[in-house]
Amino acid sequence: MKPNIIQDNLRECALRIPTPDEWYGTYEDGTVKVSVINLTSWNNDKPCIRVCVWGNDDFGLEKDTYFETNEEAQTFFDSKVKEVNGWSIVTIKMLKEMGFVGA
Repeated sequence: MKPNIIQDNLRECALRIPTPDEWYGTYEDGTVKVSVINLTSWNNDKPCIRVCVWGNDDFGLEKDTYFETNEEAQTFFDSKVKEVNGWSIVTIKMLKEMGFVGA
């Protein structure tokens, strides 16, 4: 199953990706929502890109990456969107190994 893009613009890309895990709850089609968000305009300290993964209730994992410039953040955003688009499946273990923490 390919990711199902549900939102895509310059500030946020959101997709639904299959998971074998229970996300308390997982969407009815067995997916979770994966979002890549450019928080640069909302974070006054440093440009920030957040990748977050949520089931359809209150369980989620996220990872923030900070940058010195807006250009660096936008480049990372673009590459992270491409990376996430290549994920065929998402697991809690995989995300934790990548440094994601509870949201």
